[in-house]
Amino acid sequence: MPQVTTAWVKPASPITGLDHLGVAAIAISLYNNLLPGINNVTDRAAYYTFYPWFLWTCENRGALKREEFIEFFRRADCLFTLIAAWHGRGNEEHLHGLRMVGRDTLVPALEEIVSGKPLKLSRFTGLEQSEARYFKNPTGGLGQYYLGTLRDLNILRGDLQQGFKFTDQCGRPIADAVCTRLDRNEFWKVIASDVIDLKTLDALVAFCPCQLKHSASERSLLIDLFFNRPGVFASELGEQRRTTLALMLDLVANLEMSAPASSPNLDLVGMFRSCVYAGALPDGKPWALPPEMETQRERWGVYQRHELLSVAVQTLFWAALDNLFNAGGVTESRATFGASFVSEFCHPVFGRSSKALFAKTVQSVQAQLPDLRDWTSDEHEINEAWNLLSLSFSNADKDTRIEAVRCATRILLAMAARESLARDPYHGLLDRPDYQTSFYPINLISFRHAVSSIWPTLTMEQWLFWLITNWGLDVHFKVALRKLRTEMKDTFRIRPADDGLRVISPVAPGFSAPRLSQAVQILSDIGIIDTDAGKKKASLTTFGREMLQVQRA
Repeated sequence: MPQVTTAWVKPASPITGLDHLGVAAIAISLYNNLLPGINNVTDRAAYYTFYPWFLWTCENRGALKREEFIEFFRRADCLFTLIAAWHGRGNEEHLHGLRMVGRDTLVPALEEIVSGKPLKLSRFTGLEQSEARYFKNPTGGLGQYYLGTLRDLNILRGDLQQGFKFTDQCGRPIADAVCTRLDRNEFWKVIASDVIDLKTLDALVAFCPCQLKHSASERSLLIDLFFNRPGVFASELGEQRRTTLALMLDLVANLEMSAPASSPNLDLVGMFRSCVYAGALPDGKPWALPPEMETQRERWGVYQRHELLSVAVQTLFWAALDNLFNAGGVTESRATFGASFVSEFCHPVFGRSSKALFAKTVQSVQAQLPDLRDWTSDEHEINEAWNLLSLSFSNADKDTRIEAVRCATRILLAMAARESLARDPYHGLLDRPDYQTSFYPINLISFRHAVSSIWPTLTMEQWLFWLITNWGLDVHFKVALRKLRTEMKDTFRIRPADDGLRVISPVAPGFSAPRLSQAVQILSDIGIIDTDAGKKKASLTTFGREMLQVQRA
């Protein structure tokens, strides 16, 4: 008898996901527009040139069968990482092997080479599952990380099925520039022989990403690309990237001149987030910028304002789930879910003000709120966010949950106190604002509406109940059901069950990752800024100062 497959009863695949309230999706749209051409996995500038160069060498060697190309490409990917890891072994790894493809698998193997045992590259390049496999994707870091970005930038085209090609307009000039620096014959000799030792790695040190800044022609092309200079890489969208990178350089220059006592314990990305939001430097002085850069600063300020809303509502949802999880994990209904949250957190957070109206509470906050520029103040919402994210959400106790809710509500009240009805909250930054705001109900537009029309007459108890039911449970169900319907993915963190609503697991809050860390690494790679390993200290190079003068002109 033939077997019948009934796909409609197949259970959905459970995944944890990262955006259980759909609030990070808008943040992603914002930073997609503000920093194009760099994404969250394009970590090193050297890959923007290495991959088109390697495809150029393949073309010059003659046609390769698909299986041959995959094997040689994977060996090249591994060799590139091993060279970088060896050159930086124990010494300023962020300049050499940090964030290189397959690093976690390949770096431990260096110890074998050090002990005098040659390695076969093919040991790591097999496609079958094994501990030695450096990457699952057939074309490694290119296929998994860089291909989409390099295609968007018109450097590469094609795919594994049709064949990868470098473009004549943008890809070929890059390949030509790299060829003047790197010995393709020596590199291919090692790939073909499949064997590497210390002598091999030392002979190929020119391939280490740290050498990129010393190649005038190669670096010049990358600066053309990232800073959208006139020429083959110039594009309208590239202006957004250029002004964002210019902002980063200007911030580094200002931080270099600031007194250490006025600099909070934040990395460069944290400083950027805080300064673009407040429009001020750590000492509270206005961040003086040319008009074009100030406009971009304001755009990033909108992004960061959305991020504050995002982390606040994520925190409330986490606290509700974590509290319920520790109390047995089940509640009867939406009403009991909201009531238990209010019972647990309202009085510890608001005390005798629990019965006060939201509108009165906001007025009280307005009277005490520090100036927007005074972002290092303990009472400032951006500082509240850093305090919140410094909490330990794993195995949190009751006091931690209360402190998290206190920080989250202070952020929301501060945002309400600063709310302006005079302009579009997103300033036209969303490509499809109607789609975004209807599919993702928690946003700055709905926040403004709630502040002006829904929340003013609620008591603080009622406000907390509204937040955790409307913007917690209801929105989570909407987001999870849409994921279930469109992708057959189960992302529920709390779901209806026979005995009520049952918690699956709490989800810790966090900011989105807007590519700024990758941008800092790329600026370091091409010799515009110097950073330490933790990216907490940065300075402009001589060339970087020249670049900043051009950008500010």
